[in-house]
Amino acid sequence: MSKLGFIGLGIMGTPMALRLKAGGHDLFIHTRSAPKAEVTAAGAVIYRLEKNAPKYLILRSVYHGEWGPPKGHADNGETELDTAMREIFEETGIRKITFIPGFRATLSYVVDKKGKRYNKEVIYFLSELPDVPIKLSKEHSEQ
Repeated sequence: MSKLGFIGLGIMGTPMALRLKAGGHDLFIHTRSAPKAEVTAAGAVIYRLEKNAPKYLILRSVYHGEWGPPKGHADNGETELDTAMREIFEETGIRKITFIPGFRATLSYVVDKKGKRYNKEVIYFLSELPDVPIKLSKEHSEQ
């Protein structure tokens, strides 16, 4: 049987590819769009200016030792901003935070968890660190 290359699996491409596959053809599929995220999270890049130089708030996870800005998984029904604000509070104790208008960055990657691979998307907002004490959660060992 012949091998076929297939580009795009939109509304029309998916049924065509399925018919070819059912007909016994080997398909090599390339799609231009990124895979849909199965896991979504949100957080913020938080900074403070000291002597006109930015200092960033990053936290170290007690689970895997990785460093990163405060972020976490979205709960059902939460908006991206709601998730970011809740996670910042849970991880740092900062209750009131203001985001810089117009900044929204997306980081997409694959995670391995319990033997399965998931597409993850993290939305980051930007905020200047308010002058309040930081109280790390039990999930983090240092800042």
